[in-house]
Amino acid sequence: AEGLARDVARLVNEARREARLHISDRISLRIDGPDDVIAACRTHAAWLADQTLAREVTFGPLAEGAWVHEATLPDGRTVRVALRID
Repeated sequence: AEGLARDVARLVNEARREARLHISDRISLRIDGPDDVIAACRTHAAWLADQTLAREVTFGPLAEGAWVHEATLPDGRTVRVALRID
């Protein structure tokens, strides 16, 4: 589970760079993906928030109005993250 959370943290930080966020910008983060990835991220949500500067981490289908980034995990599965600057 920790490895999956680390993979997602890398994807979120990649999305932050693509969105051209300032290094200190705080975000709201929403994650959508396979059930085991969501479970791993829930387990490590506090760590994930700390690593990505997220004020909150939520899970499930992505809402409109946020920067959406879709990426592939090393095992080939797709994860989508949505960032919103707080």
